[in-house]
Amino acid sequence: MGAIFYGEPGTGKTHFARILAAETDATFYRIRGPEIVTKWVGETEEIIRGLFEDAADNSPSIMFFDELDSLGSERGGGANQQFGNRVVAQLLSLMDGFDQSDEGILVIASTNRLDDIDDALLRSGRFDWKIKFPLPDYEGRVEIFDSLINNYEVSQDVDSQQIARITEGWSGAEIDGLLDEAGLIAVDKNRRDSNEIRLVDILESYERIAVREER
Repeated sequence: MGAIFYGEPGTGKTHFARILAAETDATFYRIRGPEIVTKWVGETEEIIRGLFEDAADNSPSIMFFDELDSLGSERGGGANQQFGNRVVAQLLSLMDGFDQSDEGILVIASTNRLDDIDDALLRSGRFDWKIKFPLPDYEGRVEIFDSLINNYEVSQDVDSQQIARITEGWSGAEIDGLLDEAGLIAVDKNRRDSNEIRLVDILESYERIAVREER
């Protein structure tokens, strides 16, 4: 039995999996789909099998399949789909063959596109728990911004509520990126008093990001 986290990019799926591993003193395996895909027939499947065996040897452990849709998408015809068929079949075999509770393994996956995941992976006994990670609402964005500014030197004229209002529909990762760029803008201005981030820097960062997204 496993869990699948789904939702927009940047909503904290990987971060939450890491926290879960830390809180349970579990060995954390982050398996990025694109990084284990090879051009050799059978090699990707062998890598996955080896990871399951390693996780069992180092239990308790959490296996986190990041971007599962790159491995476990809907099966069908064609060369790419035939590769996907083999990988899905291997995942199904391993999840069915390992008694994860006895082995001390929790398998978690993440995806931005739940509809693309093969139905067989979502059946009972596999990824039973489907947990949605939504984009933050207004109060959530205020909390995220207030938490993130602890990592920066920020002027008192910065109002988290104002930032939350202009970032409707943004993920936590995007808000973090807004602050990162604002920090670079502040440094580039080379102010005499300090390089702290001011409201004007954040608004300039916001405009730059908006322009890039329009292209």
